[in-house]
Amino acid sequence: MSGRVIITAVVFVSAPLTLVLGIALGSASGPMTDSPLAGVEPACQDTARSLTQAPDGGRSDGPHPQAPLTAATPTCPPPIPPGDTGRVVLAQAQKWIGVAYQYGGGDQNGPTVGTNSNGSGEPGFDCSGLTVWAVYQATNGKVLLPRTAATQFHDRRWRHVPYDQLQVGDLVFWPGSSGTRTAPSHVGIYAGDQRFFNAPFTGAKLRFDSMAPGTYRYQTFIAGARITG
Repeated sequence: MSGRVIITAVVFVSAPLTLVLGIALGSASGPMTDSPLAGVEPACQDTARSLTQAPDGGRSDGPHPQAPLTAATPTCPPPIPPGDTGRVVLAQAQKWIGVAYQYGGGDQNGPTVGTNSNGSGEPGFDCSGLTVWAVYQATNGKVLLPRTAATQFHDRRWRHVPYDQLQVGDLVFWPGSSGTRTAPSHVGIYAGDQRFFNAPFTGAKLRFDSMAPGTYRYQTFIAGARITG
C-alpha cells in the first residue's frame, strides 16, 4: 500500500454536496467507553449465513423483527489483492461478524463495552465504531475517522460519485433512527451485490443487510465514502 491515502465519497444525488464541517470526535450514538474486555476475537468462520434486513426501516436504536433474504454469503472474505484498500476495509470489518451491537462501542483498537446497551456486558461495536476500526486497520493507522456517522459523512476529505458506482469497501450512509439526510446517524460498509456490512442496532449482531432497489435502505440512502490507496 502506498503512503498516500485518498478518500472519496458517494452521494445518491446528481448535484454536488458541499462539505463544510471538519472532523470532530465523539460517540456514534452515545458516549464511548474505552474498556475492551479480554478474550474477544474476530468471529470469522468459513460458513454460510443468511442475509437479513429490517422490514421497519432498519432503526439502529432498538430490537425489531428481522426478515430473511434469499441470498447467503460466506462469513469470511476471499483473499484480498495487494493494494485493494476497499476490500481490505470490508475484510477488517467482516472479521467481527456475529459480534454484538453495543451502543457507543468500538474504536480503532477493537470492540469495547460502550454503554452496555444490550445488557450483556460484552464488548462490541456500534455502526461508526465499526467503520473507525475497519478504515484504521486497512490503512495501517494512516486514516483515523472521526467517531460519529455524521462527522464521518462531513469529513472534508470526501468527494462524490453516484450510487451506481459504489465499490466494495465504500462507506454508506443513512439518516438512521435519530439523524437526517444532512446529519446521518447510520453508516455501513458496501460489500458488493447491493448489500452492505454493518452494526445495525441494539439487540442485533454485526451482519450483512440488503440495499438493493426496492428496499428501505435503497430508498433512504444518502451517501458513501470511498477509501483508496
